[in-house]
Amino acid sequence: MRVFITAIIAFAVGSGPASAAAVNLIKNGGFDMGPQPSYFATYAKGSTAIPGWIVTMGTVDLIGPNWHDADRGKSSVDLDGTPGPGAIAQSFATKKGAKYTVSFALAANPECGPAVKHLMVTLGSARRLYAFDSSHTSGAHMGWQTKSFSFTANGSRSALTFASLDPKGSLCGPAIDAVRVWKTN
Repeated sequence: MRVFITAIIAFAVGSGPASAAAVNLIKNGGFDMGPQPSYFATYAKGSTAIPGWIVTMGTVDLIGPNWHDADRGKSSVDLDGTPGPGAIAQSFATKKGAKYTVSFALAANPECGPAVKHLMVTLGSARRLYAFDSSHTSGAHMGWQTKSFSFTANGSRSALTFASLDPKGSLCGPAIDAVRVWKTN
């Protein structure tokens, strides 16, 4: 019984940055609410069809269950829509001067080139660039990698943006899933 109670306490306290106690400030970070395409659905700039998110540039593809999903959900997002690179964003409440952490799963659409896909993540004044090589992945083995960084809020709201930096006309881009933001102080 003591081992069982210890295990429950360890789970509740958490051992990593995305512990069970951390409240996710992002709505629909797994992209599982809303439309559920059987293969994929394309959304253009201005679309709010993916609950919690707005397409802010180009087009993005909501990918259905044909890819191995990072958070065991139903969907993920390819930031190179059909066609071309795109971006999605979500604004959420923050406290000026407070520190937050963002984490997300990164992979890439392995169905077409170029093999290396490029992503820019912006949150408040923080900006991070990422690249993912899809040459040794497949839809069944996406090779999801968890990425994270911290930022300090500049005001009462902050905007999280994921933008593809791939060339114009690209159909296969960086893929994201399991997006989380939580307050760290």
